[in-house]
Amino acid sequence: MRSKSYHGREEVEPLRAPLNAIEWPDDELSVFATLKGSLFAIQDDLLLRFFHEAGRLHPLRKFPDTLSKDFEPVIHALGHLAELHRTRNRRPIASTVNALLEITRAHAGFALRPAGHQVLANVYRVADLARSFELSGGISFRGFVEELEAQAEKAESAEAPVLEEGAEGIRLMTVHSAKGLEFPVVILADMTANIAAGDPDRYVDARQHLCATRLLRCAPWELRDNEAQERLRERAEGVRVAYVAATRARDLLIVPAVGDEEFDGWLSPLNKAIYSESDRYRDSAAAPGCPDFGESSVVDRPFFSSDEPSVRPGLHAVRQGPHSVVWWDPHALNLGAPASFGLRQEDILLPLDATESESPSLTAYREWQSKRDQVTAVAQARHFDIFTATEAEEPPAGFETVIKHELIAKAGDRPSGPRFGTLVHTILRDAPLDADLDALSALAEVHGRLLGATPEEIEHSGRAALAALKHPLIERARRAKNVRREFPIMLKLEGARVLEGVIDLAFEAEDRWHIVDFKTDADVAASRARYERQLRWYALAVARLNNGPVEAHLLSV
Repeated sequence: MRSKSYHGREEVEPLRAPLNAIEWPDDELSVFATLKGSLFAIQDDLLLRFFHEAGRLHPLRKFPDTLSKDFEPVIHALGHLAELHRTRNRRPIASTVNALLEITRAHAGFALRPAGHQVLANVYRVADLARSFELSGGISFRGFVEELEAQAEKAESAEAPVLEEGAEGIRLMTVHSAKGLEFPVVILADMTANIAAGDPDRYVDARQHLCATRLLRCAPWELRDNEAQERLRERAEGVRVAYVAATRARDLLIVPAVGDEEFDGWLSPLNKAIYSESDRYRDSAAAPGCPDFGESSVVDRPFFSSDEPSVRPGLHAVRQGPHSVVWWDPHALNLGAPASFGLRQEDILLPLDATESESPSLTAYREWQSKRDQVTAVAQARHFDIFTATEAEEPPAGFETVIKHELIAKAGDRPSGPRFGTLVHTILRDAPLDADLDALSALAEVHGRLLGATPEEIEHSGRAALAALKHPLIERARRAKNVRREFPIMLKLEGARVLEGVIDLAFEAEDRWHIVDFKTDADVAASRARYERQLRWYALAVARLNNGPVEAHLLSV
């Protein structure tokens, strides 16, 4: 059912036991559950014999060579668990989960289950949870296993999302859990269910803080007095439920109905939308795209009548609504088809080290596995080598530009450090180029609180920004026709290299672009070479993007 918790799914629960066994190989119960579960599927009698002849089921044990060859599946499975245990903290958690699935070929078995696409999506969501755990700061495999157990004990969680168009199985869910969802085809089931309970079970009066409930078939007088009202209310709720169910279909809605007469069940609110007038039951037209239908929409009935009373299969106009419906001929359906129990998987899931000739299905599986490995290898190749100007270790080859150093006098007691530099840059980003000290101080207060700056840093950052705005270089920027602040750039270079960066200030004046990089270091000379290299990359990008000369300025604020 759709409402079942994600961690309670029959394909998810067998994964938690192996993960516990990988982290805690001393937990013999988890090891036993892993070997017996659907991943390794070792038989009970073999596990019992192994326990009596070899001892504990511990993956890190060394077993004597004199053991019977019948125990090879158990020994191999324990060996895989031991190897996963040793490497669990030396690689990403998701890699351990995927390795477990690869070793046991679990994805093949899961794919053969009903609604295999959804089952696989639920299984691979464990790997997605592992990636999310690491991105959120998790660093150990044990922490992830404990987090999985904690989530399993909490309230129900939804299944992994999967495209309904791509799922080859049938999704079975209640009407309430389908609210807000849409599907290409919807089949409304259980037509014999009542639209409402025969007798109301409770009466609620919020004004009197009263809830009268039927108990042991005995009803309080408050419920008896308002029984008719509650019956109408529950029937109205049944009509709303039927409306929700009928509106989940995007392309095709299939409604079970009785061809002889209208049936009073939970689908009865749809009767006017699927039945024609009673005197037109036998008036039907050929349904496009459907096979040739017979004369009856009822398979069998307990009485015989010379005049067929059922709705004639075919296309009908309904009593209410501009649409038309197709009444299907049940005789055209293969109602007696034998059930398929998936025995074909016995051939697909043959051991990989089988010495006998491979079955065609196993060969197809290996071909699929090889193609998947090729796609994975191609997907891992880097199509773009993205770097920033700050990360570049060498200046751009074959490109030179003039870099002018501008220096503004600094107070001797002024703060320094990354936070102060970020605060000054943020003020210069947001302040108008003609801002006064009051406006800059107000911005310093706001950004200072966001950055957790000290009062001293807030005070000096406003003054530093004012000194920068009064510099002749900024005066030229105020008079420029094109001005860009916090100007993002991206330049495709030779091969797969891509340059990304953000220029503090760029303006066009005197038939060329000028780029300005603000620095708040107490001693710019110590990092001068790195800053010049960064500016040369910025100048290269602006020169190529605008096809014109560029002049770079390093402004020490």
